[in-house]
Amino acid sequence: MEVNSPKFFTASHASTQSHPAGSFKTLTAALDAAGLVESLKGKGPFTVFAPTDQAFAKLPEGRVKSLLNPENKQKLIAFLLIMLWSEM
Repeated sequence: MEVNSPKFFTASHASTQSHPAGSFKTLTAALDAAGLVESLKGKGPFTVFAPTDQAFAKLPEGRVKSLLNPENKQKLIAFLLIMLWSEM
């Protein structure tokens, strides 16, 4: 796949750990914790503005860990939905 964008991630990569554009382990863990992986495997297409692990690392210390806690699932979903677009 040839993509001119420096950072590119598709819904079909939701279960992968890395991609030529960068590492998406944190995003993958977040999508899984939020229960959104199966939705992204559904009828699309979807556009995902996918931050790399490097981008997640720039969040305040502890923010990602906090969002991944089960009691913060709704906050995590709201955070992730900012990055997901369904193309209708």
